Amino acid sequence: MGGESTTTQTVTTINNTLTNSTGSPQTVTYTVTPVVRCGRIPVAQVVNVVVNPAPTMTSANSKTICSGETVNLALTSSTDATATTSFSWRASDNGNTTGESTGAQSSSTINDAIVNTTSSNQTVTYTVTPSNNCGAGAGQVVSILVRPAPVITSSNAQTICNAGTASINLSANLASTFSWMASDNLNTVGESLT
Repeated sequence: MGGESTTTQTVTTINNTLTNSTGSPQTVTYTVTPVVRCGRIPVAQVVNVVVNPAPTMTSANSKTICSGETVNLALTSSTDATATTSFSWRASDNGNTTGESTGAQSSSTINDAIVNTTSSNQTVTYTVTPSNNCGAGAGQVVSILVRPAPVITSSNAQTICNAGTASINLSANLASTFSWMASDNLNTVGESLT
């Protein structure tokens, strides 16, 4: 806490700008005693001021997804348990990706489905700001690494003679492993069906 007067004050208004540096409500207790003018013993009054914190982000600040996947990052703050926190967020435009929300959003989950249009990793950066009834808290930068999707670059057709061997070298624009199987053609034998 900060801002409270911890020495005796003689003004008629408690006027402190209080700052809560924690993630939970804090109480500042003032003891107010009237000044004796008539010879009577004054009765002190206790005044409690509850200082709610501004929200600070507690959700992850990075995530890795594959091209075409949804970010699906839940946003959380330090005050979620004591106050309703809302979030505003937007992405910076990355010219090598599509699907990121560059306009203002207000949901509690970043749920963009991002497509990486290149063959190298791309980063989409979001700025998230939490707010509650005490105002806006400090923003958080969230970085989403979007891995590219492999694209098959090998031939998609081959012609062979009867009893010949189909041999197609599989390749992609990225280092990849492959799984494959043939569809059953009742007029041929020898194709891999499993």
